[in-house]
Amino acid sequence: MAPLPTLQKEGFTIDLLEENKETSFSRITNPYDTLYYGALDSTLQVEIWYPRKISVTYTRQRPDPEYLKQFKLPKNVAIQISYIDIKNSIAIKENGYYYDQKDWVNQGYWSWKNIGDQLPLDY
Repeated sequence: MAPLPTLQKEGFTIDLLEENKETSFSRITNPYDTLYYGALDSTLQVEIWYPRKISVTYTRQRPDPEYLKQFKLPKNVAIQISYIDIKNSIAIKENGYYYDQKDWVNQGYWSWKNIGDQLPLDY
């Protein structure tokens, strides 16, 4: 059996909005596929791009109780979910800094929590 990519090991899943559907997402089984992900150069930066909105789920930690309270969500929500629109490709540095920030629009948990604290260091 092949080892899991880092994102899955870290507890993340990524789903892509299905074409011509407003609310249906399909799992991206390999987020490191060259359709979505690539190395920029020897500076250890990577570039990501998705053609439609993605849903990023983090399964290893419950949402902060304050988040659940603020958005009137049930207290038993067990995962953190964020929705991201990437308007143009995004470059991510090794330290988690990404640019151009104007091309990244997020909703859900990451819109409430600092995104730099959420990305795996080697994404």
